[in-house]
Amino acid sequence: MAFLYLEEQPSMEIELIKDIEPIGKYNKSGIVNHLSFTVKDINIAINHYQNKGIEFLSPQPQPTLECGRMILFNGPNGELLQLVERAKD
Repeated sequence: MAFLYLEEQPSMEIELIKDIEPIGKYNKSGIVNHLSFTVKDINIAINHYQNKGIEFLSPQPQPTLECGRMILFNGPNGELLQLVERAKD
């Protein structure tokens, strides 16, 4: 696992992960396997995207390891997309 960020832009972070024991197969066509977006309020984001026709992979946000919340959905090319709300301070 590696985290890439710029000190000048702390609101953006790239996290690189390689599964020790992958749950599924990685896409070999060059399509991104997993992309995550941080949101301030996950409930507002979910409502916004459901109104646009997005179907989420679970009925409710799930807890993250850092005590935040997240939800997954598939993008237009089948890539796994994720919305993450960080834990409140």
